[in-house]
Amino acid sequence: MRRHIMGILAVCLLVAGGILLFIEAKDSANDFAASMCLRIGLVLAAIWLAYPELRYIPPWMYTIVAAATVIVVIQPKTIFIAVPFLFFIWLIKPKGHHRKQK
Repeated sequence: MRRHIMGILAVCLLVAGGILLFIEAKDSANDFAASMCLRIGLVLAAIWLAYPELRYIPPWMYTIVAAATVIVVIQPKTIFIAVPFLFFIWLIKPKGHHRKQK
């Protein structure tokens, strides 16, 4: 059910962002609202696409990604360290059989 809601919200936000881009009133508030709708809609669409695989991510990985995101927001130059670190952690995580074979 959550996946359906995310998909519907993503489509609604993308449509709203597209409409706001083509409205004649060009001011900073309109541009801000359009860009936020498009960005959030794209992130929700990506989560909607990846949702079946996200169920198999271990809980500790969410903590590491959240901490890396906070560090990159505070110090943007650390992205060159954080991204390879997250990729390395992803590579070394245990590869278990998380799907049942039919």
